[in-house]
Amino acid sequence: MEKNTQNTSRLLNMSNTSIFVGLLMVILVIFIQLFLGKWLWNEVLVQLLPTTVRPINNLFQVLGLIVLFSILFSGLTTIGYGCYNGCVNYMN
Repeated sequence: MEKNTQNTSRLLNMSNTSIFVGLLMVILVIFIQLFLGKWLWNEVLVQLLPTTVRPINNLFQVLGLIVLFSILFSGLTTIGYGCYNGCVNYMN
């Protein structure tokens, strides 16, 4: 009985650590996307299309673009792009 409680507490500690590491990784990826997206927009896209695109002033505009693109292009994973095990490829 004592061994089961030790295993359970070890499993709970591992799951708390895993959740913390996963959350930290998600936050890190979001910050990388925000800064990389702002840099690409301001340094590349503004120079390629100077008459139609203005620079982004803050990171909330980049976050809005990330959310918009994820909504618009989320369907691509259901038609065979980015699918891994068990996905149905509708392109064939």
